[in-house]
Amino acid sequence: MKKIILGIFLALVLFTKVDAKVLVVPIQGEINSAKTNFIDSSIKNLRNEDTVIFKIDTYGGSIASAEEIKNSIMRSKAKTISVVDNKAESAGVLLTIASDEVYMVEGSTIGSAEPIPNTEKTLSYWRSILSDTASRRGRNIDVIVAMTDSDVVIENVVEKGKLLNLNAEKSKDLGISDYTYKDFDEFLSERNIKDYELANMNAGMKFLDFISSQSVSSLLLIIGMAALVVELFMPGFGVGGVLSIIAFGLFFIGNIFAGNASWYAIAIFVLGLILIFIEIMMPGFGIAGIGGIISLVLGVVFAMGSLEVAIKSLSLAIIVTFAIGMFMVKKGMKTNLFNSLKLNNSLSSEEGFLSVDTANLNVGDICLTKTVMKPTGFIEYMDVKYEAISVDGYIDKNVEVEVSKVEKSKIYVRRII
Repeated sequence: MKKIILGIFLALVLFTKVDAKVLVVPIQGEINSAKTNFIDSSIKNLRNEDTVIFKIDTYGGSIASAEEIKNSIMRSKAKTISVVDNKAESAGVLLTIASDEVYMVEGSTIGSAEPIPNTEKTLSYWRSILSDTASRRGRNIDVIVAMTDSDVVIENVVEKGKLLNLNAEKSKDLGISDYTYKDFDEFLSERNIKDYELANMNAGMKFLDFISSQSVSSLLLIIGMAALVVELFMPGFGVGGVLSIIAFGLFFIGNIFAGNASWYAIAIFVLGLILIFIEIMMPGFGIAGIGGIISLVLGVVFAMGSLEVAIKSLSLAIIVTFAIGMFMVKKGMKTNLFNSLKLNNSLSSEEGFLSVDTANLNVGDICLTKTVMKPTGFIEYMDVKYEAISVDGYIDKNVEVEVSKVEKSKIYVRRII
């Protein structure tokens, strides 16, 4: 009886049809931690009878993230296929050759995999990863190494001092890809793949992927610094401060998920903000201000992971921030743009505020600062408050100042000598 039951069970196992699944996973844009989580979660439950197709169009990204994705691909139980649909540059080379089969569509390229920063240690590590992967997948090791090291020379292929980048046909001839298709649809048609699932990022992962890109990260840095300068010029706490906090927060979150930043970078940056706040509360410019600026710069550099990228982004942010600061010094706070940024932008006469148009102020009048002047703030004259600009820069609260000039809609004050 036991033999009969065992025989029935084996028959069921042998003759039960298991539906194989074909999953298409797009790998597009920058390689970062968001991509790592997306790819790993998409393929980790695939079975031996399944097939996963990576549709690749990337200019590269984080080496650490690329290595994690490579490991996920090579651990997969499913049959893995890479199809380069446009480009597989830099870290994209590793993802491409990690699959069992590699195909390219016409007009696609693969190569230019030099690490950034290109230090001896980083290059050696990167070469070893690519060489090992190429060896395990039966790809041309010398050609792969020539894509990452400009010192490698291959006769009639690449000369010294140049990184190798191959088109689809050359890639096939040199043993990197297996075949070239007209486009991705032809690949599916030729392989008789009609029904397949398409892996998609959820909304949260798409957002993290978006803010993790270098271009968006640089933009967030510019917005954060520019908004911080606006806040420093404005009395009270306004939208500039809120926008700065949001921009810097997204900047660090994006770089953490990109695999660049660590928590100590955030700690250094926050320390810089605290030191600058202390400096703002104190007249003059001293150790706190210098230390704050240094900490901010170091925090950004450590967060972006690359000195070259950090310098470029910081330089652009400083130029934009300086331009905004100069504009505010010249125009003051009476423009519609900066009035709209204030949280408390309704200053009525019932609350004790008057515009210069209705003020009775003359050069030489002695007033009292009601807020810190940085250089803008509020003064009081005969129990009436006015918005004013300090020609001496920072002036503390409750300090007597003298009206030095009244020009159209602006009041200028200075310290009493």
